[in-house]
Amino acid sequence: MRITRQLKSMLALLIVMLAIWSGAQGEARSGEDVYDDSCAKCHGWIGSMIKDAPRTGDTETWKVLQTKGLDELVNSTINGFGEMPAKGKCTECSDAELKAAVEYILEESR
Repeated sequence: MRITRQLKSMLALLIVMLAIWSGAQGEARSGEDVYDDSCAKCHGWIGSMIKDAPRTGDTETWKVLQTKGLDELVNSTINGFGEMPAKGKCTECSDAELKAAVEYILEESR
């Protein structure tokens, strides 16, 4: 009987661990979703005036920034640049999600 209780406890723990693991393995958010949730705070119209961050949609500024290349812009996003903190303080964002957000900003700034 004691083994059965232990087995039930172990199975319950395993089910909880699998649920947590599968939640962590969820699909990456779109660049637009990451932008809306995190980037727009500084790169949106009002945020850019407050934080002095390049505003999304500012064609001329992003045209110049884009000359650095996508990889360098993503690297700056991940590691921080100037007053921008690493990952723009989006610690839960994956590198792939941050890259998608940079691509979204560039697309919106053409």
